[in-house]
Amino acid sequence: MRYLSVSFKLWVGTTIINAIIVACWAFINNGEPASAVGFVVLFGGIFISFPLLAPATWLLKAAQALPYSATAKIVWVACMLLLQNWLFLELLSRGLLGSPIMDGFASAVSLSLVITVRLMRTSLYKLFAVDKNGLYENT
Repeated sequence: MRYLSVSFKLWVGTTIINAIIVACWAFINNGEPASAVGFVVLFGGIFISFPLLAPATWLLKAAQALPYSATAKIVWVACMLLLQNWLFLELLSRGLLGSPIMDGFASAVSLSLVITVRLMRTSLYKLFAVDKNGLYENT
């Protein structure tokens, strides 16, 4: 259950930060109402990216089994989540990642995921923490 809660926090944080980034980008480049673009991206991102919650939970469980330090596990999880999101966007857009709008959106998703992992490092450290006997605390 702890993996699901951390995965859920990562998913929600990434979706919210992505909506903020896209809204700011829309305001700066097009002058469109940023709040409307932000809400569309936020609610669209919630419905579209909900299936990514299960694979993210599996990636957290897989990282727990790695024989590395907590910092290395966090970096591994971040890289795998970036790869997962890129593959999801590629499948969703059916090869449109060469277009400027989809490339910008993929960049915004990647940036928001990196920011979210950085902001959630305390929760991730607690998830991957090892006690003095070498046993994981959350098992």
